Amino acid sequence: MDTGTIPTTSGTANPYETGPFAYACDMEDPLSSVRDLLTGLMYLGQGIGDGGEAVARIAEIARDRCDQLEKLRGDLFHDLNPRRSEADHAGGADAQEAAQ
Repeated sequence: MDTGTIPTTSGTANPYETGPFAYACDMEDPLSSVRDLLTGLMYLGQGIGDGGEAVARIAEIARDRCDQLEKLRGDLFHDLNPRRSEADHAGGADAQEAAQ
């Protein structure tokens, strides 16, 4: 019979390093890079003769979808933020000051 111990965590995992909030954070750079590449492809497509407009349009559609994904990522970042109540409170104070 094996008498080894079962590894366990000694407390809660750091939400900034693992889990859904960390995933939302990790998505930011790849989405930004993809958007930049698609923007470059749009410009390249505009410079190509025959068929270039189609390439530019495909890149534009993909970039628009990338922008939609970035908005969703931002929503996840906000909703999953471990310090959401602090951020909401600070954002509320900023919004009130801006309104005055």
